[in-house]
Formats: sequence, C-alpha cells, structure tokens
Amino acid sequence: KKAIEFVTARELFEGDGEGHFMPDQTMDRAMFVTVLWRLMRQPDTDASIVFDDVPEGEWYSEAIAWAYENGIIEGYGDEFGLNDPVTREQIAVILWRLKGKPEPKETIATGCSDWAVDAMSWAVKIGIIEGDEGGYRPTNDVKRVECAAILMRYINLK
Repeated sequence: KKAIEFVTARELFEGDGEGHFMPDQTMDRAMFVTVLWRLMRQPDTDASIVFDDVPEGEWYSEAIAWAYENGIIEGYGDEFGLNDPVTREQIAVILWRLKGKPEPKETIATGCSDWAVDAMSWAVKIGIIEGDEGGYRPTNDVKRVECAAILMRYINLK
C-alpha cells in the first residue's frame, strides 16, 4: 500500500481511468518506460521512433523515443517489445543506465542473464531489488505493485 501511494502521489502510474491501480497486473515494457519518463518530468525529445512496433503519437511513443535517445533502453533488433512483460533484470538494467551505469562494488550471484550481471549486482547491493525465499527471480515478470516498490526504493536512494 505504501509503494502504491508513493508512486500515485507523484503521478508516475495511472490506473484504469476508474481509480483502480490494478496492482496484480503485469507491468509491460511500454508502461515501465513511460513511468520513468514521468519520473524525469516528461522531457521533450526530437528523437524519432526507431522501433517498428512503436507507432508515432501513442501515449508511450515519446517516452520510448526519449529513453532510446538517452541510452536507457534497447529493443530486440527492430522491435521494442511494447507489450512484453518487463522482468526484474530488465528493470535493474534500465534503472542502472538511468543512473549512469555505476560500477557495482561487488558481483552478487543473482542468477541473472550475463548481460544484466553488473546492473543486478548494483541494484541488489543498494537495495533496489530485494530477494526472498525464491532468490532474486531476475527473469520473473514484474507486477505493477512490485514495480511501484522497486521505484519507491530507487527514488528514495537519490
């Protein structure tokens, strides 16, 4: 509840238009990048869309163009994967890039993909990504409520 109140008070997340947060809905990549764009106060961009699956003029288009232009996101070749669920390791990598790719003080065994080792180690070490009895679950999809908690921890560390 605290994380949901935190992100909605900052107008980072939007619900279903009827006042429902939908905490158990899976967070997709378009939603996550849009939330980060809002966190950064919706900066303007002159970048054009580079992904085949991102049309101009949609609610997420400018956020994705901004994030790509600033090296915060990458796609899968020519596609971004708009509706693909965002995973814990993808969130760690995106937040790590947003923070300027800080060097992790140590490598932590998180069970993540090779491309996410530095980011996951950094995110776990500073407390953005937390583990549980199932470990760090780096490839698990993230629900909106989990994403809210991760972002609350990230914002509070700044």
